Amino acid sequence: MAAKEGFRAKVFVTDVVRASVAPILAGAGFRKAGNLFRRKSPRWCDVISIQMNRFGSAESSSVIMHIGVWWREIERLAAPGRVSGLPKEYECTARAIVGREVAGRQHDWPVDSSTDPSDLGDQLAQAVKGRVLPWLEWAHVLENLLDLRRQEPPITFNDHIVTLHLLGRKQELRDRLRHGYAVYLEDHDIHSDFIRLAKRLGFGRKELERLLKPTAG
Repeated sequence: MAAKEGFRAKVFVTDVVRASVAPILAGAGFRKAGNLFRRKSPRWCDVISIQMNRFGSAESSSVIMHIGVWWREIERLAAPGRVSGLPKEYECTARAIVGREVAGRQHDWPVDSSTDPSDLGDQLAQAVKGRVLPWLEWAHVLENLLDLRRQEPPITFNDHIVTLHLLGRKQELRDRLRHGYAVYLEDHDIHSDFIRLAKRLGFGRKELERLLKPTAG
């Protein structure tokens, strides 16, 4: 049973994560920094952030997992310099939230002085093995990133464009660039960003002019 006297939710969760989740992730090649875990490879960096509810109190709170895969090649083309140092979860190319699954939705695990550490630890461990690690492997497949356009949180416009480029899907890439440019027709800064992105993907000046020229009507 969880100790009641002097209970602190953050300390409790840290202890549970250290005992139940950290060994699993260490075995999968992750390195730990607090309740943040990263696994690096030449192509990507996997990130798992176990986060407390910022509206919780010291005695009563909740916890959920924010996970992501940061693709190095996509970052280099989509937004060079956007990430300084090791990526945080919210800076990742592909992101997801993993919690208690209820009717297809992700909910926090509640934490207070009545929470059984073994029970919470088992639930977190099962989520890591059954959902977190498989999802990260799924997000290592470039084509799968395209499915994230219509999910929450979605892949960014630039990252989506670069994914199409890396997959060699030229017509879709052109259509998306043209559409995005037209949607933000009055925003000079976004237009400039589109043009810089297209140039990084190898579009020449004349090709860009033809591609982004407003159509009549």
